[in-house]
Amino acid sequence: MRNSQETQRTAVRPLLRSLLQKAVRRGDARLAETVAYRLAERGDSVWLNTRAGVIAFEECWPYATKLLSHPPRVSLREMASLAKNKEAAGLGSLAHALAEGDLSVLDAAPDPVAVKIVAASLTRTEAFFSWAARSCHETERVYLLRVARTYFQRASWPWDKAFANAAAYFACVGHSLAVEQSPPATVTMSHFPLWVAVDKHTPTGKAALRRVASQLWVPPSQLEWASFYLESASCNERSAGIWWEAEMRWRLRTVRLEANEAQILWNAARDHVRNEVAASVELLEAALQTAVVGTL
Repeated sequence: MRNSQETQRTAVRPLLRSLLQKAVRRGDARLAETVAYRLAERGDSVWLNTRAGVIAFEECWPYATKLLSHPPRVSLREMASLAKNKEAAGLGSLAHALAEGDLSVLDAAPDPVAVKIVAASLTRTEAFFSWAARSCHETERVYLLRVARTYFQRASWPWDKAFANAAAYFACVGHSLAVEQSPPATVTMSHFPLWVAVDKHTPTGKAALRRVASQLWVPPSQLEWASFYLESASCNERSAGIWWEAEMRWRLRTVRLEANEAQILWNAARDHVRNEVAASVELLEAALQTAVVGTL
């Protein structure tokens, strides 16, 4: 019994971590806060502090100006209520790919120079932030640079670091730092589609996607990216922009899909995936049944 309980405890952590960002993306502030408490109970307070920053740069980069003055649970709740601005995620993803040697991103980029600058910043970080400091003079923009540098150092994954530097670049070249409130979420904690958290970012979700890809006779990479852009990355509301759409088109083409083809594939696979992850959803439901308020 003890081994079984420990196995379940180990299995639920990546599911909760994935659900945290899905709740923020879809605008369920209450669920985001509940998941944060559950993770804190499991010893993830340090991870939460870093992850709140990563989520800000990926989901609504102008909000980063508030990160160092708010505890994670407040930041997560506030970000859930905003329209999402994923432009730093778009530019950062393309820059990371270029840094890894994929030159095809330059043909897809709205501004190839921006991609080159952010890609270079991932290895020439001191030079990048020195240039940024000389370019930014408004107090709020200078502060965002400080926050971006802090989370560049804290982030574990190179693409998360790229999101922070993309936000710093946007701040330096004059992009708006305004955040937009979104209408109250229509999907709330009582009927949130928990299954969307069991995606390619979790071991059980990745395995489920591969099983469904095999059933449908499609490459796993096609289904993984179709599910990401059309389900996992779904937002309550998204501000207009060019970088996220450009990155999505580029990424899908790397797996030989156009946007309409990805939609057709996901329409065919969605219910199969939902059925495959049912056991993981039960684990999540059990973990969320009783919320204990704690301190993050």
